[in-house]
Amino acid sequence: MENEEKTYSSLDFSRLIDGISIDATGSLMGSWDVDLVERKLLWSKETREIHEVSESFKCTIEEAFQFYKDDQLALLREKFHTAISNNDRYDVRVVLTTQSGKQKWVRTVGIPVFENGICVRVYGLIQDISQEVILENIDRKQKEFFKKTFYEASTCMAISNLQAQFVLVNNSMINLLGYTANELLKFTFRDITHPDDLETSNSSFKDLLSGELKHYNVEKRYVDKAGTTIYAMLSVSVIKDEVGEPLYFLVQITNISKRIEATQKLQSLLNVTADQNKRLLNFAHIVSHNLRSHSGNLSMLMDLIQQQYPEIYSNEMMPYLGKAIGELSETIAHLQEVVSVHTSSADNIESLNLRFYIDKTVNVLTASILETKCNVEVVVSGNEYVNFIPAYLDSILLNLLSNAIKYRSDKRPPEIKIYTEKEDEYLVLAVADNGLGLDLEMHGKQLFGMYKTFHRNKNSRGVGLFLTKNQVEAMQGKITVESKPDSGATFKVYFKI
Repeated sequence: MENEEKTYSSLDFSRLIDGISIDATGSLMGSWDVDLVERKLLWSKETREIHEVSESFKCTIEEAFQFYKDDQLALLREKFHTAISNNDRYDVRVVLTTQSGKQKWVRTVGIPVFENGICVRVYGLIQDISQEVILENIDRKQKEFFKKTFYEASTCMAISNLQAQFVLVNNSMINLLGYTANELLKFTFRDITHPDDLETSNSSFKDLLSGELKHYNVEKRYVDKAGTTIYAMLSVSVIKDEVGEPLYFLVQITNISKRIEATQKLQSLLNVTADQNKRLLNFAHIVSHNLRSHSGNLSMLMDLIQQQYPEIYSNEMMPYLGKAIGELSETIAHLQEVVSVHTSSADNIESLNLRFYIDKTVNVLTASILETKCNVEVVVSGNEYVNFIPAYLDSILLNLLSNAIKYRSDKRPPEIKIYTEKEDEYLVLAVADNGLGLDLEMHGKQLFGMYKTFHRNKNSRGVGLFLTKNQVEAMQGKITVESKPDSGATFKVYFKI
């Protein structure tokens, strides 16, 4: 039996596919013709390409069957023999092994032709459907994956129709709401939504249906079967058909009740703390005001005693009393300074030229700088500004520079370097000295405490750094220190940009 070239006309091809649904989009399709009288097999060019044989390739009917293996061969033989025996068309999908050993899924269609009750011819089509089968397999695996993921997901998931009625619910949704699957399938989302949140996502649903949104997220409250309110994050997307028409809503609900409860508890605690702070601040105002009045009266009485009863004032105990009254007045003044840090209005904040305020502070300390022969180096440009309260900036610079001079070392000439640098969202002002330094492992946690001193200096009160820290933090900044004993210290003030 010989393999001969044959060109099919459009009429022949139309007859060939008459009554058979063929989709040739993107796939290779060829034709074949078996003449049972002449025992000839004809393949088109495309059929040869599918089998990956040369244009001159020739084979018999039996040899053509050998491109199929095992059960595929048995199925195709059965269909072919049934066609020529019973005049039955066939349309099957089988695996073909090409001449190069490659396996392909093909669709082969066979149509028998009978004359006087005898089959004289079988013709048909062969189509490479490998890509189609792969896509089908992928789609099937995706469906299996989706089904498994959907039912076993830890996130509550549901599919609803366009009227928001449940169509499918997973186990997590059932466990969250306490209803059975059959009960939920009788509900819409409105039936489980907290009454106060019924209108929360209506507009978003409409935007999904219109195509303005692909998905949306919103916080909502739901009510379970026991009547308990559940805080949740709702995520909704739309499932569309092949022409883009909405079919269903895919809904995911994440239970955030614990987070909301923790936030509410934190807010409650913050409210209590704010109220307590307000009470403490009022108390501090009252105490500082009243104590200042009493200490002022005591000072005036001491002055009157000294003027009118000098003999009493000469008593050896009176100087001690005078000193105690003086220290009381100083303590009250410190308390008032601390209170003022927490009561300053944001209206007092200005854009301040940092170099101008540094130069002003250096001028204020000129006498101390000259007396101690301190070398002050300022490496700050004239175009750096900070949003700050002027009195605070004056106080901070004065405390840091005076401390650097006060705690100088006798072993070397005192040096102070003032410079700036950028770090994230801060402009950092550094004041570095070569003085006595600090043992931060021992004193680091107490460094900014009130009335904490770490050197034997009779002028130390332990108030400056405490005030400095409070003033910086009141303006959303921070202050740090780097130091070692006898190796100087570098204080860094972080101004929020």
